[in-house]
This record gives sequence, structure tokens and C-alpha cells, in this order.
Amino acid sequence: MILVLADDFSGAAEMAGIARYLGCSAEVQTTLKESSDSQVVALDTGTRGLSRQGAVDALKGMIPQINRMQASWVFKKVDSVLRGHVLPETETIMQGLDLRCGLIISANPSKNRVIRDGLYFIGDQPLHQTLFARDPVFPAMSSKVMELLGPADRVMVRKVSTRMQMDHESGLLVPDVVSGEDVCFWAKQVSHQVLAVGGVDFFSALLKLRTEMGQGHAGSHSSKLPISKLLVCGSLAAVESGRYLKCLKRGWPVHTLPVEWLMSEDSQLPIAWCDQVMGDIHRSGRCLVGVGSTLPKVTHDASHPARRLVQAVNQLCKESPIDQILVEGGETAFFLMQSLKKDRFKVLHSSSEGIPELVPFGCEGPRIVPKPGSYHWPDEFLDD
Repeated sequence: MILVLADDFSGAAEMAGIARYLGCSAEVQTTLKESSDSQVVALDTGTRGLSRQGAVDALKGMIPQINRMQASWVFKKVDSVLRGHVLPETETIMQGLDLRCGLIISANPSKNRVIRDGLYFIGDQPLHQTLFARDPVFPAMSSKVMELLGPADRVMVRKVSTRMQMDHESGLLVPDVVSGEDVCFWAKQVSHQVLAVGGVDFFSALLKLRTEMGQGHAGSHSSKLPISKLLVCGSLAAVESGRYLKCLKRGWPVHTLPVEWLMSEDSQLPIAWCDQVMGDIHRSGRCLVGVGSTLPKVTHDASHPARRLVQAVNQLCKESPIDQILVEGGETAFFLMQSLKKDRFKVLHSSSEGIPELVPFGCEGPRIVPKPGSYHWPDEFLDD
């Protein structure tokens, strides 16, 4: 069994999704189970939303259980643009697993996210000039990878600008990565005494190298077509990329939460708004719900809009069953999964990008498709 440790739900789901696409059985957990029949277990450690010290303490508490699992190897999933507590979490896992060396490759060349001369680019645009500069929790104030990572406490971090053979000395290497060939080169350097840290491209390369998988793709199409779909947009990045207009052009009705309800403490959505949404779902079989693009500051709690959006989704699902819920935004996905009161989710299938369709173990209900907000939706999920 391969264990992936991710700091949020959408990251864990992405790793489980790409594993399924490459032919592995996979699941996502929000509470670590010491036994599983799945070939890949992706755990959401829930540390993205914690303080730096809180994330370290949470991971330290998981280490004994992780060691008892005796996974064949452990992968530390981090955000592709290095949001979160990347270095403190990596150091904690290295210490807990008694590993002296690590390799960080967060860049995803397949999505035009590269590191060149120690600088992070999305396409040709430096990271600090993209919408990630306006992230409400971890804004990208620099494009310098070493500044994005911040100071280390216990290990030496080395920036690497050229390909080289790893000598497995202590510390963390952070290489330039501008192509898929770069990712494959570094994947071949990683032994089981090195903690692999990074994103979906790096994990895919390692999985292909270390398993028999990857020759045939197992999850490119759903085995059961949904009758009704609800797209839940809780991502500022998705809104700013024009998600609502793109969906309208595809024939998706779009409804944003009533601002008055969002700002209130009412537990029930306005009946007229619910009737409009459900009417559109019944007529066209699909609908998008989300928050407005220019929300007033309703609370000091940055997670408030995501929580209210999930409350709205749960109320809509009570009004009428929905076959498939597409959700973008890691925080929104986490709250939605939390509302299901389940901690294990099986991957039914996945797109080639690693976007999975999940169902809770032992439970009938809607199929959930979580996606990071900054990625596009594959056509298979938005088309009829």
C-alpha cells in the first residue's frame, strides 16, 4: 500500500484520482485507518487550515499510526504553488519516518506551472503577478521559491538549478523543473530513503516507475452517467477565471447565494431562491451555485462563505436527490465531505488530470467530484 499525506481534501482527492486513472485501486480518508485493501490511500491531514505549530503538532500525533501501517512508500502532497505549511510539515514527516533527505517538486509542467532559475511561473507569468497573489490565507507575495517556502527549522534546504545525481546527503533539494522530462529525471533519483514531496506530476512519475500500473488507464469514463448535476463553486480563483460565464455559455444555469442570507444567521435559504435552482435542475439536469464575485466582508472568518455554500447545497439535496455534485475549492470540498459524516471515500473513476468521482464507503448517495479551484474542468464533467 502507498500512503499519500495531503494537507487538504482536494489535494488528497487529486492524488487518489490520478492513482485510479493509472490503474490502482484508491481511496481518500479524512481519519487515518491502519488497514486498507486499496493500493493507494490518500489522507487529508487537515493541516492547511491550521497554524504552523498546529500543523506540526497534528502530524506528530499521526506519526505512530503511520509507522504502524508499514506503507511501501510515503508521498507528501503539497500545493502546486506552495501554499500551506510546506517546510514545517515536510520536516516533521522526515523526522517521524527517520529520513534524512527529501526532494520537493511542486511544479506541474503538464499544467504550465514551472520553476525556472528558482522562480515560479504559471505560463509566462511570475506567480506573484497571478491571482494567487490575492489568496485570502496564503497570498503569493513573491515568485522566488525559497521565499515561498520560508525558513526551515531543522533541515538544510538547497535550491538546484541543473540536473544532478542525488547523493542522499541530509537536507531538502528544490530543483528547477520546466518540463515533464525534468520531472521524470528527478523521479528516477528518488530511493525509498528519500521523502518525495510535491504535486500530481511528480507523484504520477513515481507511481509509473515503482508499480506495474500506468500501462492501461482504468478511469477515464464514469460507469454510470448522472441524471442531475450540481456544480458548487467555492473558489475565488475559479470565479476570477470566468467560471460563471464559461458555464453559462455551455448552457448551465448559474445562481449565486443571496447576499442577505449569506450575511444573516438564518438556517434556511429563501424558498424562492431554492425553487429557482431546483426548477433549473429539473428542466436542464444541471445547475451551478456559488458565491458572488464581489462579496462584502461578512465576517472575520475567511471560511464563512464556504460554510454557507455547503449549507445551501445540503438544503438543495434535501429538496430533491442529486446524482452528482461537482465541487471546486479545497475548503468547500472539505466542508461538504465533513457534512456527509463519512471519513472514507472510494474512487470510482478519474479523469486523466486526476479529478476523481468519489462515493463514501458503504453509503448510497450523490457522487462527489472535487477539484482544485485553479484547474479547469475536463469536458467529460461539464458536457451532457
